[in-house]
Amino acid sequence: MIGILNKTISKLFGSKSDKDVKDLSSVVDRTNEQTKKITSLDSDALRNKTAGFKKHLADALSETHEKINELQKKQKTTTHFPLKKRKIYTTRSTG
Repeated sequence: MIGILNKTISKLFGSKSDKDVKDLSSVVDRTNEQTKKITSLDSDALRNKTAGFKKHLADALSETHEKINELQKKQKTTTHFPLKKRKIYTTRSTG
């Protein structure tokens, strides 16, 4: 009885695996498109694409480092309220 109910619900709403496949199919399609583009490149074009990717990555890292440095400088100039020192008691387990 429960098996029939589960099958009916799955047919109406779809199973978890069906939903997962539907969600991932667009990712697989995009991956396959990119694979076709890359495999069609000759060695020189692939080298150029790699160099462009490395430059893009270096630029992004540089920009990120600049933002981090700005935030660190901002943090140093911000007034901090002193925290009260509190004694922390811990219990040791024996045995």
